[in-house]
Amino acid sequence: MKPEFKKRLVAMGIIVLVFSVLNTVFKHWIFSSIGFCISGLLCVVRPVKMNDIQPEKRQLMECRIAGVIVILLGIMLRARLY
Repeated sequence: MKPEFKKRLVAMGIIVLVFSVLNTVFKHWIFSSIGFCISGLLCVVRPVKMNDIQPEKRQLMECRIAGVIVILLGIMLRARLY
């Protein structure tokens, strides 16, 4: 895996974690949704491939679709952690 891909995964995890903590502290579900939307937008705006090969258009589209799915899950699930 490229270091950029690892950094992206760590950044997405930290974003979701921080917004989940905000959700718990302020007891409002919107913070979790915002965290998932920001994480999904990272994949949609600038997709990153795992392999060292040059990514094809189809692979980049799959990464963007995965980002959209993360955004939709964040909006629809409304994680209640309190």
